[in-house]
Amino acid sequence: MADPPPGIEGEAVAALLAASGALVGLATRSLAGTGPEITLSQLRALAVLAVRGPQRAAEIAAELGVAPSAGTRMCDRLAAKGPSSGGTARPTTAGWCGCG
Repeated sequence: MADPPPGIEGEAVAALLAASGALVGLATRSLAGTGPEITLSQLRALAVLAVRGPQRAAEIAAELGVAPSAGTRMCDRLAAKGPSSGGTARPTTAGWCGCG
């Protein structure tokens, strides 16, 4: 593979840092509207549910790159928080989590 042109590494790193900062800002603004009781991980789980509909907790965990047990706990905690959590995650049937 050919070497990149001089200075490209610095430009790429600067662009990546700027994009990362923008995403962190977006996540922060999204969380601000939900109240302090929703974590960033829980917001990500709600986003998965909003896009894909009801999922098994293990599927949510796989999408988020966490252990299946973490997906189950996340669904349980979101369901316990109820509608005031900024999105309703509810247990549907054994091992399933829904959003609506």
